Amino acid sequence: MVTKEELLRCSIRHWYSQYESHTFPTILVPLPEEFVSWLLEDGLFLPASNSAFPTRNKQDTITAEDDYKDWSTSEADEENTNETTTAPNFPDLIESINAAISELGGSVIPKLTWSVPKDATWVAVGNTLRCNTADQVLLLLKSSDRIAHDLEDALAQCSTDNNEKTKTEYVSGNNITLNRNSHRDTRKSHEETTHGAITTPDSTLRTDFSPPGGHILALRKWYDLKPGREFRCFVISGQLKGISQRDVSRRYEELESESESIKERIVNFHQKYISSSGNGGGRRHGAEGTGVSSIRNYTYDCYVPSTAGSAVKIIDFNPAGGTTAPLLFGWEELLLKLETEKPIEAAAAEEEAMEGKEEEKKEDDETPEVELRIIIEDVVMRPDTALYGVPYDFVDYSQGSALRSLMEKAQRGNASDDVGE
Repeated sequence: MVTKEELLRCSIRHWYSQYESHTFPTILVPLPEEFVSWLLEDGLFLPASNSAFPTRNKQDTITAEDDYKDWSTSEADEENTNETTTAPNFPDLIESINAAISELGGSVIPKLTWSVPKDATWVAVGNTLRCNTADQVLLLLKSSDRIAHDLEDALAQCSTDNNEKTKTEYVSGNNITLNRNSHRDTRKSHEETTHGAITTPDSTLRTDFSPPGGHILALRKWYDLKPGREFRCFVISGQLKGISQRDVSRRYEELESESESIKERIVNFHQKYISSSGNGGGRRHGAEGTGVSSIRNYTYDCYVPSTAGSAVKIIDFNPAGGTTAPLLFGWEELLLKLETEKPIEAAAAEEEAMEGKEEEKKEDDETPEVELRIIIEDVVMRPDTALYGVPYDFVDYSQGSALRSLMEKAQRGNASDDVGE
C-alpha cells in the first residue's frame, strides 16, 4: 500500500521546484478552501460569466400551437420555480488563473495536487485538456472524478506508516506555513465516523484529507506532445527497474527501431538528474533527503523527443502502486524481480567490501540492467481508457464505500449459510 510519505513527495507542489529545469513550464496557484468545497459539491454550476462553452445565437421564439411550455406539468413548473441555485463566485482566483494562462502563452493543461482531469475531456470543447480560459479550467476540475479523488480519498486511502514523520518532514522541507483552521466543517461528520478523532484546530498539522499547505492548482504550458514518445519509469527500492510505453492502446512502429536508443537516453537521464546517487533532485538544491528520490518506490512519466540530442522532459511523478497503473508490467512482477536479485546483490556487496575502493567505484559506474517494454504486435493492444468510463462507485473499494459494504454483506451472508449447513 502507498504510504503518505510517498504520496506527498510525489505531489507537484513538492517536486516541481527541484526539477523545474527538466520539466515543462508551470505556474502553481493556491486554492482557497471555499473553492475546494465548491469542487466537492453536487451539481455543475459555473460562474454566471462563464465562457467554457461557445456562445450560440438565441433561438427564434416558438410560435407553433403546440408550444413546448404546454408539455410540462404544473407540478414540474412549481418544482423548478422553487429551486434556487447560486452561481459560484471566485473573482480573485479566476483573475489569477487567467493571468497565469497569459504568462504561459495562452494555453495550459490543468492539474491538481496529483491528478490531471483526463476523465473529464468529454465535457470540454474539442474533447481536450487544452484550456485557454479560467472557465475551461473550472469546467474540467468540476467534472472530474480524478480531481474528487485527490480532494477526498488520496490521502485517506494511504498506509499510516511513518505518518507523523512524513507530514513533519514534508512541511519543514518546503517551508510551508500551515493554516490551523483550514479543515472544513462539512468534513467533520465524515471524519469522525470513518477515522475516529479528527485533527483539532489547535493542531500544527492539517487533517489527513488535505496535504500540508492545502491543495494546489498547477497550470502547465500546453505542448502538442506525441503520445508515442511518453514513457513510464518504475523505481523500486531505489533502483530503476523498468520502462513502459505510456499509451498502451496502440502500437507505435517507430519505437521498435529506436528502443535501445530510447532506453539509453532515459537511463542516462535518470542517473544524472533523478537517482539519489546522481547530482540531480533534492541533493542539487541543497535539500538532501527531502526529494522524490529520497523515497524507495515511485514512478515518473517522461517525454523523449524524436529529435536525437533533445532533452528528456519529466511529465509527472507518482507513487508505485495505488491508483498508478503498471501498464505493460505488473506490480507483483516488478517486486518479484527485485526479490530474485537480492541474493546476487548481497554477494556482490560482500565482494566489493573485500576488493577495495577502486573496485567499488567501478561497480557504481556500471549501467544497471533496465527492461523497456513496448507494444510490438497489434494483437496485444489494450483498450484506450479514454474511450469509456464507469461511475466511480463501481471501482471505489475504500472503507465505507457502497461497493465495500455490498461485498461485506455478501460475505456475511455466505458465512451464515455455511453455519446453517
